[in-house]
Amino acid sequence: MNSRCLLSLLPLRMLAGLSLAAVADTSAADTPATFSVLNSDVQPLSWTSTLIVRVVGFDARTKVAGNWHVSLNGVPFKVTQTFVSPEPEAPMLNSAVQLVLNGPDFTADKAAQQDSNTTAAAIRLMAPDRWGTNSVVVQVACDGAVLTPAMAPDGKTMLRAASFELISRARGFVCLVTLAVLVWVFYWAGARTGALRDPSALNPDFHQRTFSLARTQLAFWTVIVVASFLYIYLITGVFSGVLNETALWLLGISSTTSALSLAAGNSGGNAGQPAPPPVAQRTSGFLADILGDSQGVNVHRLQMVIWTAVFGGVLVTRVLTGLAFPVFDKTTYALMGISSGTYIWFKQSET
Repeated sequence: MNSRCLLSLLPLRMLAGLSLAAVADTSAADTPATFSVLNSDVQPLSWTSTLIVRVVGFDARTKVAGNWHVSLNGVPFKVTQTFVSPEPEAPMLNSAVQLVLNGPDFTADKAAQQDSNTTAAAIRLMAPDRWGTNSVVVQVACDGAVLTPAMAPDGKTMLRAASFELISRARGFVCLVTLAVLVWVFYWAGARTGALRDPSALNPDFHQRTFSLARTQLAFWTVIVVASFLYIYLITGVFSGVLNETALWLLGISSTTSALSLAAGNSGGNAGQPAPPPVAQRTSGFLADILGDSQGVNVHRLQMVIWTAVFGGVLVTRVLTGLAFPVFDKTTYALMGISSGTYIWFKQSET
């Protein structure tokens, strides 16, 4: 009799247990998931850094980088890696999560993209003080659900603020010193040596030699590429993968132009015509030398200077706004090659 009673009561006990579990799951699901920022002011966030948050209210162990969405002052950031450390007391509901950030992600949130569709606008939102520490509001979402910021023990403030540092002092010092040294070296080479002038065996005094347009162009692109690289590293702290094919093409075309220009100058005349007698060079000033010869300004030199300045301005503008080297198309490279080839061809007939 007793065994029959126990067997009859067993389904009721199982049903009651399932009911209690369902109520517990419902109450846990009704509790909003919260987060609190754990990053200290000693190690502020930067363009590429790790955001550490404490998540309460759901199991973060099953979430990968693609599940998480992070915004700083409304600017969405890419989350490339996650590291979850569950708390022993409640591993399914409480965890410390490290979110590895890798720069803004303007495709993640269309609303944020409208307000900050360029990197320059994102910088203004996150770091009004470029050389100091800025306070940013952190927003965290997972699987499309926005996590609620946790309240501080005083019950008045939310634990959603973090420090953001755009430019560290060490990185800024290194970049500015390197750029200053680079500019000084090229200025010294142009004013104190014959590095930017045409070679001449008839004139041992390099101060009297004419300035070389091809060598000046090579120096121009060298300074522009190095300065752009330093600027990107200064802002983002990233140096690997910054240079692309555009930098290689620009330096390659200018180097080839410089080498062929030297050969054209040594040819001493057009094909099929006798070379004129050598004449000692006499400089007429920097602009006069790179724009023309003894007869005045040459069109092929002028158009080469104009296109170099235009493409240089485009590159600098794109680097300042996008923090990346632009990718020029084949037409642009062909135009630069035609400009350099025209200069080299007509250089043979210059006086």
